[in-house]
Amino acid sequence: MGEFIRQKRCSKNMTLSRAAYGVMSTSMLSKYEYGLSDISVTSFICLLDNMDLTLEDVRQWLFENNISVKSEVCKRIESAIQEHDMVYLDKICRSKDGDLFLVSSLAKCNILGKTQDSKSLKALVDYILDVEEWGLYELWIFLIIMPNLSVELLSFLLPEALERSHNLYGGYIFPKLRVKIIVEAIIYYIKNNMIKKAQYFLLELKSILMNYEENLEYRIILMFFEGIISAKKGFDSGREKAKKSIEILLELNASKIANRYNHILNEL
Repeated sequence: MGEFIRQKRCSKNMTLSRAAYGVMSTSMLSKYEYGLSDISVTSFICLLDNMDLTLEDVRQWLFENNISVKSEVCKRIESAIQEHDMVYLDKICRSKDGDLFLVSSLAKCNILGKTQDSKSLKALVDYILDVEEWGLYELWIFLIIMPNLSVELLSFLLPEALERSHNLYGGYIFPKLRVKIIVEAIIYYIKNNMIKKAQYFLLELKSILMNYEENLEYRIILMFFEGIISAKKGFDSGREKAKKSIEILLELNASKIANRYNHILNEL
């Protein structure tokens, strides 16, 4: 998977130091990219986070390059999917083998992203509730399952997620995955017309961004949701504010986010 990281980093014109920031040394990342060393599962997730990549990006890369990862293990994972054996998938995810982690994580995404299977969902909810302090792995799981949660369960788990991941990031590292969860929460509650809930997490987002004023993209995202909530309350100025933020996101080459937010705006 080092080759995947190297190709994506180069395509983004990202330096080794930027990709490795807060995760590992640049020399360690360079060795990993060329297959000279291995890294932990947590470090792999951190790299994806730093580079704005997802497991879907990895899956697509594997498909495009016709890469088969440990076919025998893949067969066992396929069996685990059919039997909803999340215990086995969790075990593989804890493996130090980055490739096995990748395949099993993609399996979980497949289970939870394409179905609303209650057994699989319950297994992951039970797992994350059993962990006292969440790491990036648990946050990643939570981000995956969020769209499939009921309003009641999400309202219970969101404060848990934020509390249990409170000490995950050092003050010098932008808590990107934590912020993504808060943003998804705002979208979830807006779509369900729960404006007070959306406002609460908007304040959470604003509180985090106060310490990272240099992160322009997320400050524009904050501006967008301020506009949407204002529009939901009947103020025309809110819609204009949301439209302006989408225009700025396009100028920042964040077209994927801009297109998604334009869809949210059009649903008002």
